[in-house]
Amino acid sequence: MQKLPIGIQASEVLRSRGYLYVDKTETIHRLVTEGMYYFLARPRRFGKSLLVSTLKCLFQGRRELFAGLWIAAQRDWHWQPHPVIVLDFNGIAHDSPQLLRTELTNLLATIATKHQVSFEGVSIISQFRNLILALHQQTGQPVGVQMRPERGRSATPNPRARLPRTLPPPGKRAPPLGA
Repeated sequence: MQKLPIGIQASEVLRSRGYLYVDKTETIHRLVTEGMYYFLARPRRFGKSLLVSTLKCLFQGRRELFAGLWIAAQRDWHWQPHPVIVLDFNGIAHDSPQLLRTELTNLLATIATKHQVSFEGVSIISQFRNLILALHQQTGQPVGVQMRPERGRSATPNPRARLPRTLPPPGKRAPPLGA
């Protein structure tokens, strides 16, 4: 009997260590081949991190992790490695806008060093764009971008938050949600 993957969110760990893995690669294949951009907003513990990890391994061309799964038998899936940028916001200080900019610049520089590319840019946006372009020029492949929000932060609203019943008078601010 296979081990249950309690708390494991990395597909490479699940597949390489023999944990139970429900094959959803047919659905993932459809997502990748039929669409362009996706925003995944689901409650916690609904498999977003595992999906993102699986996509990362697919784009990196790690065929060995998919042996015996639906996608391994597909002739139209090319296992050509693509660069993948993972923006993981866990551990990034955001106490002030300047500190957040510094942390993001450092994160982009770390990614560039890992992939042995250089980039320039005045703003975070131009640095990010130039990093993507540098990776594309280096490999000739499209670049995958994955963002992981800070744990404990949710992209979905808190259903228990109290909303103001009326709009505040002109010139007054509304109380914060949940206050």
